[in-house]
Amino acid sequence: GVVQAGNLLVIALTNRPELIDEALLRPGRLEVHLSVSLPDELGRGQILGIHTATMRREGALSEDAIQALDKGTLAKKTEYFSGAELAGLVRSAASFALARTVTGDALDGGVVSAGDFEAALLEVTPAMGHRDSSFLERCPLGIVPVNDNFDRIRRELMRVTSSRCAEGQTAQFHSVLLAGVGPGTGVTALASWAALEASKAGSVDYARIVTALDLLVGGEDARCGCLVDTFREAQKMPASLLVLDDIDRILAGSVSSGGGVDTSLYECAYSAPAVATLRALLRSPPKALSAFEADTSDRTFIVIATTSRPACPGSVLHDLFEETHMVPVLNAEEDVSKVLRAAACPRGLSEAVVGPAAACISRNGESISMKSLLRFADNAIAASRDVIVPAEKEALQLQSLMANLEDCSAEHSLSVTVCPTP
Repeated sequence: GVVQAGNLLVIALTNRPELIDEALLRPGRLEVHLSVSLPDELGRGQILGIHTATMRREGALSEDAIQALDKGTLAKKTEYFSGAELAGLVRSAASFALARTVTGDALDGGVVSAGDFEAALLEVTPAMGHRDSSFLERCPLGIVPVNDNFDRIRRELMRVTSSRCAEGQTAQFHSVLLAGVGPGTGVTALASWAALEASKAGSVDYARIVTALDLLVGGEDARCGCLVDTFREAQKMPASLLVLDDIDRILAGSVSSGGGVDTSLYECAYSAPAVATLRALLRSPPKALSAFEADTSDRTFIVIATTSRPACPGSVLHDLFEETHMVPVLNAEEDVSKVLRAAACPRGLSEAVVGPAAACISRNGESISMKSLLRFADNAIAASRDVIVPAEKEALQLQSLMANLEDCSAEHSLSVTVCPTP
């Protein structure tokens, strides 16, 4: 028969506790559950000290690197790093020092300097925490204060993203939809700006942007599973923010898939399983995902989704989210002028071009998206880049800008998209 072994301790490790069969976690089996969280600043300093001990002992650390380690400067810069990522950071810094030695540029004898650690911080990024670079790519010029409507939306986003739970409060869960009345209205830039501001203010510990490309896996079941995993990862942190960019593509279904598609007269075809999965995730407050998870009663979770389609009351997207804000196109002469002066003139657009271009749009009763306006301004700047004489530069810019405005199709950027009336 089976002989019982004495003094035997079984330790199991996992990064995916939610996948473990609950039968294995019952008393008498793997009954003691310990959750290992990310190290705090003191812990990060100690881990860095362990991994650099040999370098320090052998004189392979420069004086400025030793000071950065001893004073905790490096530990402060490695927030959200795990122990393995800190070890990778040290190896990366050592590789930069080695590269200088190989190329003959090591005037300091090839020791690891504080500059090597700074370079390593750009190369090694934590799996958790913020991904500010992803948001900066989508909001390079910041947000232009166009009009009262944009300011209202901006204030609402600030209110939502700054509502972090205080100790002892119940969990907070907010979902917001930014719906453009046409493509290029700047909904992605607005959501990215809100995420950046929340990161700077310390309102969130985790900020990610999710696109359809991130969920491009397998079939319907795989995509729904990937969506669930994305929410689960975000909810591991005390305060998290997810931006679901272009939610239409994330939820898109195939028209040929029969009953698996939710369609209406005025909306694109959505995958019924994807919509059902997202609805369940948006209706569920942050909670412990397994027996290993810590208490989540005071966590904050924010979801901001964007779409370039009008989300009218009663539509699928409008009903999914707590709040819906419509982001309009530009049509007032004053609004167009503000955008050009704030975003295009500092990059080379002549001030003399702003007035005629804004008047042209307003006079014809047309509208233009923020993205199209800035693209036309960039074309005008590029057309006059090699011209030195100011008068000739202005004339070329005005000619290019007016030509783009005239050629723009009424079905695209210069059309006003409204909620259709059934």
